[in-house]
Amino acid sequence: MSKSRRRRNRSRQQSRSGQPVVADHTTSDLTEDRSDEELDDTPAPARQRAWLSQEARQKAVNDLAAWARRPEAAILIAIVVVAALLRFWDLGTRAVHHDESLHGYYSWFMVQGGGFIHNPLLHGTVQFIATSFVFRLFGASDATLRFLPALLGTIVVALPYLLYRHRMGTLGALMASGLLAISPGILYFSRFARNDIYMVLITLVLFWTMWAYMDSRRLRYLVIASATLAIGFATKEVMYLLVLVPLTFLFLAHVGDAKRLIRTPLREWPPAAVFGLILTTLVLPMGAAGVALFQNILGLHLANPDSGVSVAEGALANLPGPVGAPISQGPGVTTWIIERLSGLPGVGFDLANLDEIQNPAAGTLLGIQALDIAVFVLLALFGVGAALGIIWHRRHWLIIAGVFWFLIAILFTTLFTNGIGFGSGVWQSLGYWVAQQDVGRGSQPWYYYFMVLSVYELMPLVAALVTGFFILRRRPSFMTFDVFLIYWFLLALVLLLMAGEKMPWLSIHLTLPIIMIAGRGLGEYLPQALNQVRQITRQADALRVGHAVAVGGLAVLLILTVNSSLRASFENGDVPVEMLVYTQTSPTLEQAVDEIDRYAAATGDGQHLPLTIDTAHGYSWPWHWYLRDYTNVEYRCMGGESVCGAGSPVVTDENPPRGLIMALNTDSASNIQTTEWGSIEANRVRIPLRWWFPEGVYRGDQYYEGLGIGDIARGAIDPGAWSTIWTYWTLREPPWRLGSSDIYVYFPSDYAPELSTPPDPVYGPA
Repeated sequence: MSKSRRRRNRSRQQSRSGQPVVADHTTSDLTEDRSDEELDDTPAPARQRAWLSQEARQKAVNDLAAWARRPEAAILIAIVVVAALLRFWDLGTRAVHHDESLHGYYSWFMVQGGGFIHNPLLHGTVQFIATSFVFRLFGASDATLRFLPALLGTIVVALPYLLYRHRMGTLGALMASGLLAISPGILYFSRFARNDIYMVLITLVLFWTMWAYMDSRRLRYLVIASATLAIGFATKEVMYLLVLVPLTFLFLAHVGDAKRLIRTPLREWPPAAVFGLILTTLVLPMGAAGVALFQNILGLHLANPDSGVSVAEGALANLPGPVGAPISQGPGVTTWIIERLSGLPGVGFDLANLDEIQNPAAGTLLGIQALDIAVFVLLALFGVGAALGIIWHRRHWLIIAGVFWFLIAILFTTLFTNGIGFGSGVWQSLGYWVAQQDVGRGSQPWYYYFMVLSVYELMPLVAALVTGFFILRRRPSFMTFDVFLIYWFLLALVLLLMAGEKMPWLSIHLTLPIIMIAGRGLGEYLPQALNQVRQITRQADALRVGHAVAVGGLAVLLILTVNSSLRASFENGDVPVEMLVYTQTSPTLEQAVDEIDRYAAATGDGQHLPLTIDTAHGYSWPWHWYLRDYTNVEYRCMGGESVCGAGSPVVTDENPPRGLIMALNTDSASNIQTTEWGSIEANRVRIPLRWWFPEGVYRGDQYYEGLGIGDIARGAIDPGAWSTIWTYWTLREPPWRLGSSDIYVYFPSDYAPELSTPPDPVYGPA
């Protein structure tokens, strides 16, 4: 078929539907697709000169000016401005969460010259590198700690229009942008120093490159995809799940034509298949640690299990050493190579790390060490990917892979200051979370995400469900953008339900496709519905009345959604009556820090004021962040041997804490056995360090198993249950009191702190 004939057919289709027609990239296009070189055989220098020419620059300016005169420009700008105000307003007032304090402290530590060593417990390095850069520019504070999430969250709002309007329609893209601006989950975690909002942006860009490449076959989109993928892996390990969306989607699109593809040279593959191939060549080595799923069969510690998991019969037990790392019985070939490389200038290998991953109790496979097998698997998968890429197009693949692996190397090694970070990033990133799968962080029931989404994202959820129904009723071909949106949501839901960890911040990876589907549907159907509503005055038939009811219902849900956003991010930002607020630092702790600052100024000690912080049960966080500028802080476990380990010193007159002000875990109070400290108990204040939502409300009697289907069915017909749900949904009043972990803050006897402790109990019966 000629190009002109195809254009005429597409124009006729577009004129009939009134909507832009999206190219259907199926394997049936195989014989018509051209190679990259055939698509654009203009020499690269010529293309670059054309891009930088005066005419090109003037055209770009004219296009921007023309766009600015359109109504959609004013709408988008208004949406982005509102989003920015919501994200940056009062950014530093909420108490810093435990996770935020870790991210903030280690970023600040980098600014102080301490460097950063990749640790999958803290996820990737991107957040720390980027936050430390912000600290260098603006200083370290609660507000600057959250600056980048707020900035990226604002950019995310604009992306549906900037990247997807040709597929969603202008109105649909603007609808999606508006919903992202006011989404309770997206807004809350845009004001939260975690890397989840980074991943939302990365997801939108990566998925856009897939469709952009299928439209144009431009190399630039593969390069952008590889860079985005590398940054995603170095940001958070949820990238391993998110990349499965385009990979499996493209695989399913071509599985029916697999025999034909196999017989076809790779360079002649259709663009959809090429994109999937390139992603596969990059992802294969990053997924090498997946072989640890078979470590019990092999008898090798390829991903050291977590010590907190009970060992099943026949399973490997935890050994001393990093969780998720391969543990060898002794030195091997890889060890020998690393020892030789460590002597080279500029190579940041710390040989002490090798001792951590060796243990005589570890097994071998035919005398081969676990580390050597891990490296072999990694290199083998890299070799397979490289072979496929070079067969496809050597020069292009080397560019794509070069960008990917350069970013992986520079980010995981923290700008080439931690050589061992490359290995931990490529292997332990996945290995750690394979080991964590049985831990089940959060221990949430299977229906957790359904519950969170129904509380916070009901309006886009309802719109998405209706849109999905109408899309599927049309029976569209698989390789369409609408079907991709539905597939994205369904696969993300399945993967997150299967994942051991279930947390509120992960719910935004479901919120994103829900909003994209809702925006697509609202953009297409809302104008029709509004037109039907306007005609009610002339003819009030059932169809028009139905449209009016639907529009009115969506308007009510929209108002409730805005209310939920404002309440969760501003009114209750650090009060866990919100399910989004997970094990949150109490705002009273900030008051205690203010009192410490006030006392330090009054005594003249300033930042040299002696302080003692009890570290029992992990209570040193978020103190590390709040007291980062104090130079005389004693972090000391005072919980006794049962908590701190054998030989831990008990606080006595001979071994007292040295701080003039002390923060003590309430469980450690009985460990203080001195008259001196006992005499000032009247001057201590009990405050919640952390508090949390009463999860027993939705877990039922079987706390860790959650409610069964029968329990849910009985609750569905219980008026009392619906009354409780309505009260919480509208007023945010849980039926049970909030849980908390408390501390005592001891002040000198001559100082009267001004602390306002929360009411007791906070909501519901004790």
